[in-house]
Amino acid sequence: MPGFTKLLGRFERTVSVPGRSQSTFSNYSRHVAAVSLHFGKIPTELDPEQIHDYLFYLQKKSKSPSQSYFKHTVYGLRFLLKSEGLSYGFLSLPEIKKEKKLPVVLSKQEVWQMLSCCKLLKHKILIGLLYGCGLRCLEVRNLRLCDLFSYKDYRQKGIRKQMVLSHEEFIRRFAMHILPKRFVKIRHYGFLSSTWKRMKLKNLQQNLGIQSMEKLPSKAFQPKCSCCKVGNLVTIATFDLRGPPSWFLEMSQNFEKPKI
Repeated sequence: MPGFTKLLGRFERTVSVPGRSQSTFSNYSRHVAAVSLHFGKIPTELDPEQIHDYLFYLQKKSKSPSQSYFKHTVYGLRFLLKSEGLSYGFLSLPEIKKEKKLPVVLSKQEVWQMLSCCKLLKHKILIGLLYGCGLRCLEVRNLRLCDLFSYKDYRQKGIRKQMVLSHEEFIRRFAMHILPKRFVKIRHYGFLSSTWKRMKLKNLQQNLGIQSMEKLPSKAFQPKCSCCKVGNLVTIATFDLRGPPSWFLEMSQNFEKPKI
């Protein structure tokens, strides 16, 4: 198709520069190519009526409520117009509104029923990691046994070692992350949350007539001499790992050596 190869090159640059992944470009370019094959010409040579007819065809063709094929076609055409320096009004592309959905939270009985239906132990472990740790499917697939209870020992040049815990210590550490029933983490809620305190706590104190406590000035730390343990140690200069700087070496050479 004339002009499609150069158009695709500019389109790839526009998608890749903002940091989009290669899969995003492949997905959008596939939908743009479908539009071009449907009409036998590149999308920038079409008029808004032709684009609307094609989008209406996709809506009727789609059987899923999400209409992902329709949405990705619109998103791909938007990036294509951006790569060509054209506005969205050039093809009168429709605005896609994001649906506000509440998250689905499973009850304890539903989670237990889901785990009980698994016949293989590995399936139970996978579902437990997905639901309990909040991992994505790809993250669970890439998880290895060495990733569990392993740590880096920075005292030995960051060598990764296997952590071995007794069952009492394991239960103690595990219990530290579990709250009793009907308890919540207060730091996430109410006027004690970090965001709330930064924005509204000061105004709340003023309205209630509460005087905020002034912070006392911190005393300057004065280290003692390591020899006499009485006099204060005064720092004249600090050297880095490379040793004394050149100005210090020149200054020390100018001093006369004591006669013996």
